[in-house]
Amino acid sequence: MNNPSNQVQVPYAILRPSPNVKLRTSSYKKYPTLPLQQLQQVLYKATVNSTTPIVVDLETTSALAHDKSQSVAAVSLSSSHSVVSINVKNNHKLWMAILNYLYTKSIPLLAHNASFDMAWMLRDFNPQALYFHEFKLFNFVGCTYAMYRHLATEGFIGQQWSLDYAQKTLLQIESNKIERNKKLVEQGLIKKRISNDILLKLLGSEEAVSDYQSSVHEQHDDDEPEED
Repeated sequence: MNNPSNQVQVPYAILRPSPNVKLRTSSYKKYPTLPLQQLQQVLYKATVNSTTPIVVDLETTSALAHDKSQSVAAVSLSSSHSVVSINVKNNHKLWMAILNYLYTKSIPLLAHNASFDMAWMLRDFNPQALYFHEFKLFNFVGCTYAMYRHLATEGFIGQQWSLDYAQKTLLQIESNKIERNKKLVEQGLIKKRISNDILLKLLGSEEAVSDYQSSVHEQHDDDEPEED
């Protein structure tokens, strides 16, 4: 029998659901359009006096940040007291002003899969870093995706670590990602034809991909498919 003291101890934890989480719908504000001169005030109100890091979430036209033909469509910022969502589709100046605010104010940021959001932010705010390796790093203080994987190491078949999966299993709030993506397609913020591998990463399961594709095809039966 092996001596337990000689064995490597692997962190192991079972996360228990918290079904009593209250959604903060009353403090949510969406900006389909936002004049540049009003941005500073909106960002200040959204971030000032927050008792938690600011959660940043990007909606993009693709999952591939290295594709220069793709872009960030919307930015959501969530503090301890408010949530704002700003449409930056086809508004590069507004997007750059948001990035400049987050960088110059050194706003503490949190994201689910922070490397994804950071890739888009660095690509657009500091493109010369690709050539000179001089990164202007944003103040990311944590990644809930990484924390989730460290805390949930059970490894059972079908286990996932996506935000929607955590939402459904831990907070017991039904995901609306398929319906949300349908709306993004209808608004032209993402492509109506997305490759299966990207859809699988976004939605998390083959069943969800099939449901999403069926719903989109019903909406666009008469449309020509777009190129990926």
